[in-house]
Amino acid sequence: MALPVLLAPASAQTQGIDPDSIRQWVKTCREQDIELHSFMLLRHGHTLAAAAFCPYTLDDPHMLYSLSKSFTATAIGFARQEGRLSLNDRVLSFFPSVLPSPPCEHMREMRIRDLLTMSSGHREEPPVFAAARDWVYAFLSSYVPEEPGQHFLYNTAATYMLAAILQTVTGQNLVAYLRPRLFEPLGMSADISCEVSPDGIATGGFGFRMRTGDIARFGQFLLQQGCWEGRQLLSASWIEEACGRRIETGRDGDWGAGYGYQFWGCQPEGVFRGDGAFGQYCVVMPRQDMVLAVTAGTNNMAGILTAFWNTVLPAAQPAALPAVAESGQASWTDWLRQLSLPPLPGSSDPGSSAALAQLGGRVYRLSDNPLGVARLAFGAQAPYALTFYWPDGHQDTLTPGWGDWRRGQFQLPADCRTLPRLTGDITGPLFHSPTALRASLDGHTLLLDFCYVQTPFRDSWLIQFDQAGLDIHFSRKVGFEPLEAHFMGRI
Repeated sequence: MALPVLLAPASAQTQGIDPDSIRQWVKTCREQDIELHSFMLLRHGHTLAAAAFCPYTLDDPHMLYSLSKSFTATAIGFARQEGRLSLNDRVLSFFPSVLPSPPCEHMREMRIRDLLTMSSGHREEPPVFAAARDWVYAFLSSYVPEEPGQHFLYNTAATYMLAAILQTVTGQNLVAYLRPRLFEPLGMSADISCEVSPDGIATGGFGFRMRTGDIARFGQFLLQQGCWEGRQLLSASWIEEACGRRIETGRDGDWGAGYGYQFWGCQPEGVFRGDGAFGQYCVVMPRQDMVLAVTAGTNNMAGILTAFWNTVLPAAQPAALPAVAESGQASWTDWLRQLSLPPLPGSSDPGSSAALAQLGGRVYRLSDNPLGVARLAFGAQAPYALTFYWPDGHQDTLTPGWGDWRRGQFQLPADCRTLPRLTGDITGPLFHSPTALRASLDGHTLLLDFCYVQTPFRDSWLIQFDQAGLDIHFSRKVGFEPLEAHFMGRI
């Protein structure tokens, strides 16, 4: 489903931005091996640049990870505006029947405000998500050694509690509550979704999936202090309070500029952001009247921001720049359209390879591997479709693009899901994911590049083959922990 035009498109020059600064930002990211998946840049209410890096598209919803937290906090803002809760309400007051025995003293003191500012009083995040169910109970029964409200500890379980409180006071889950208040008025996608806990509560601190344009609209809403098309949807005072510096984080760089209500401060003065693992960003720059939305797959999250601060931010001028010739504007448009992940080395003509032809029609049993694939079969002839057999009898067939990406459906690896046990309305598309596959060949070495296009994740299979079988080196480009493996394939 294509997202409608965000706001009136305009050339970067008319809005005081030199397009070369945007090119330099993208180039700097690439030089640092930062994998951008998409971005949108807005200024003065206009879309200056909107692009996705093939095989990603702007129509793909993308995992947001902790950028989800900013949406959860915004829902709390709406609930406060409607008089459903106060930030000084005690957390325990919403769950009077959950605990069978008295909680610890500091748990009794904890307020909604403390959850919002990540100052619950925990010294380490309670292991809520390890529980099979009853995550609210797992949080409320945890020990809180410090007085709430005094020190910062990044705590995704605290954000889950905000989602649980919201569902308790409204009778709706997070997505259903936000849809008429935020998503629909802003013209955001109809299929925005969030994972839910085993107890049917939105995960809150992670789990949202939406398009880049949805992130950008949210950023513009924040920039406009809760106003959209002349309607004050959420009070400006809440936006100012939530996005301001409410607590010190004790960190360095862009994670040391203070924290609001599930929003981070940034090093440039006045700039704030929501952010999620592997480079999911909604950056709001009030003084420059700009918004940047980014999806990515990188462990160098700081690099995305630093590169932008050093290229595009200082290029923002108060007045329009001289117009460029029409051919120059066409070149800029073509550049945006042609962005893609870097090409693979090797040949892209499998039909000419006698070596590859020996794999055609063969089925290989695979030794233990990170994806849990039991067998791999090669099609009888070029382009050599690959069929993956799973231990439960399920199978997926992907036809690689040779030199180019080709899309199909593939079972998403368990460790690419936010939490494997989660259930809910997006279990299906999360577990069976749109996947782009491309391949290249160099003699008896086959390289397969898997891109799970609605996630930050990308896998590589380097396969050396001969008559005896397959020797496979597996690696994942990003992850919470490095993932590499070596396994075999035999007839």
